[in-house]
Amino acid sequence: MNDLAENEDEVVYPEPGSEPIPHLRIWQDGFKCEAKENDTTTCGYIRRTVQDMQLHCRNKHNWTNPRKRGRTSKGPCMDTNRIWIGGRQLEAVFRETTAVLDEVDKIANDRIEADYDRHVTHAWLNRTRWARHLGGLDREWLLELIQKPRRNEKALSKVCWAVQTVIWKAQQASRPSVVGFPAMNYVNRREMGSETNEKPFNARQTGKTMAKYAGWWSSIIRYIWRTHELEAVKAQETEAVEAQEAEADEKESGDGGSKGVRGRRSPYRLTASQIVWLWKIKQVAGEDEEEAEGGSQHQPIEGGDDDSESEEEVEEEEEELLEAHYKSALVSATAVMGVDGDRGWKDPLAYTPIISVIVTVARVLVLYTAVKTRQDRVTEIMNKEGYARQDADEMAVSHFELIKESANRFMTLTSYGGMPSPMDWLLRLRTYGMKIWFNTNADGVIEWVGDTLLYGHIRFTMPGLRSMIHGLVETARFELQKQLLLLAIDEDGRLSQGANWSQG
Repeated sequence: MNDLAENEDEVVYPEPGSEPIPHLRIWQDGFKCEAKENDTTTCGYIRRTVQDMQLHCRNKHNWTNPRKRGRTSKGPCMDTNRIWIGGRQLEAVFRETTAVLDEVDKIANDRIEADYDRHVTHAWLNRTRWARHLGGLDREWLLELIQKPRRNEKALSKVCWAVQTVIWKAQQASRPSVVGFPAMNYVNRREMGSETNEKPFNARQTGKTMAKYAGWWSSIIRYIWRTHELEAVKAQETEAVEAQEAEADEKESGDGGSKGVRGRRSPYRLTASQIVWLWKIKQVAGEDEEEAEGGSQHQPIEGGDDDSESEEEVEEEEEELLEAHYKSALVSATAVMGVDGDRGWKDPLAYTPIISVIVTVARVLVLYTAVKTRQDRVTEIMNKEGYARQDADEMAVSHFELIKESANRFMTLTSYGGMPSPMDWLLRLRTYGMKIWFNTNADGVIEWVGDTLLYGHIRFTMPGLRSMIHGLVETARFELQKQLLLLAIDEDGRLSQGANWSQG
């Protein structure tokens, strides 16, 4: 490596008149300095603008421009005392190389690669395992999967609108006056049997906040809707192929490697019930233009889109993770939410609020599902058995029993009696991220307005700060003289008249 230059000053540039370097662009508008350095050689310095060449000649050859400032005189322009010539060919070494490297880095960053080095790990990413799950897929394409529906995605637009409607209705039903305080307390539990579970669930968010929450849940629906029919990336492609590409490291110069895979999905799996509910939703909402080209024919399904959406979302939460967590479509969607287009991956400070949104909406949906189920039970008892409304209310299962059953199945941690579920994974991941969050010092933000310094809710001026420090020093000196040295001093810090230094 001794032949490599460590900085630009050590670079040995090609001699004037030498053959051009392959793969670099050749410019035809260069200016070459013809100043004599000795009797046999010329300078040969090349630049692309007259201003740069004039600056070089002025600094290196004491050249002076005979043309002064002011209006250009009429008549032909005479270039006198010019010691350079134009029309020279040149190549920009560092600028072209930097552009090529930037393009190669961009292509490499677009492709998600799993981390296989056990010596170089990132605690947060090693816990989330996003890179392994999404390995080989194109980063920009993944971000497009959770964006708002396009014009030709009319069916997806209907589904997203239905999701927002369901979440709004669920929030209205998530009140103690509807389901009771015991149900509100129980649905807020992370674990069963803990003393910290007596805080009731809060579903009093503002409309703007709930719209934001619905947007994140709509991103989950968009991801599943757009990818569930795609072919999954195979395990060997995720592990072996990425390792081979990393070892190759763009050996073919100028190629820059290949971008990540598009048109494929991560290897998640829909359960049988999820497939059925998704099929029912498609019968109500229809199909997008791209999907409808096949002209599939299905029998119409009775019922509204809102009810189907609510049931399908609860099915996603209820899925038991008896194998890997990322076999769940919900957990796979949350992994895509961790992709950051600028920095690679979201850190715990940015991602834990997203998990809180998902958990909050999931609890709201559990409460709403219990309300809908109880209403259906009451109606069934009234219609089939002929009971009055009041009697049917007493005979039907209570909100608390329904919520307790659902919460125990897929809203609590496995260590406290719950089953492995997406919520268990997300709750533990949020706890891990919050621990990192609380142990990480946030960057301070200081602003200046004239001579006033602003830091959070604190506001002070520099003269005021200096005055405070001087006052603190004087107060400390006064207390030390009085309490430590036992001197008789007045309020101004001076020795009192008549004080006897000889007396102990």
